Amino acid sequence: PNRTNKFSGIFIEKHAKALAKECRVAVLYVGADGNLKTKYDLDVQNENNITTVRVYYQNNDVSTSLVGKAIKFYRYLYAAYLGLKCIKAEFGKPNLVHVNVLTRPGIIALLLYKLNGIPYIISEHWSGYLLTDGSYKGSVKKMITRVIVKNAKAITAVSQKLAESMKSHQLRGAYTIIPNCVELEQLPARSTSE
Repeated sequence: PNRTNKFSGIFIEKHAKALAKECRVAVLYVGADGNLKTKYDLDVQNENNITTVRVYYQNNDVSTSLVGKAIKFYRYLYAAYLGLKCIKAEFGKPNLVHVNVLTRPGIIALLLYKLNGIPYIISEHWSGYLLTDGSYKGSVKKMITRVIVKNAKAITAVSQKLAESMKSHQLRGAYTIIPNCVELEQLPARSTSE
């Protein structure tokens, strides 16, 4: 969750909390903020024993033309660099990168793998790969996604149906099913008569 969308990334947050019980975890969120007056804004918090770095970048001052899109992508990459630099200062070189959103974050993970030898895994939650949804479009996006998935050390999907749908799009790799997390402590107590 972030200041532009309090509900975005809730499943990712729950995965991070579960992992933080077993290892040191840092989360990097990079996103545009249409109200930002500066080019970048870095927000670092410790939340539930997780170092959470949110880097916002300005995108309201450029057009939607090809040049404008290139500027936005550069700002995204630079914002990711700022966040990774912050994480590296506290943790050193990561042992593993866990990508939860393909394409732009996947590009960052692929670059870290190719340039620094840091392996990455992918967890996919998005229903856009399902044939009934049809949101997974664009030949360039599909080509980039295939390269990202091919180089991942592992891919987890939240359901078998999602994994099969991803494979139907030629997203080949070593899949494991890991459903979304549920915090048992927050569930209501069960009646003894149940």
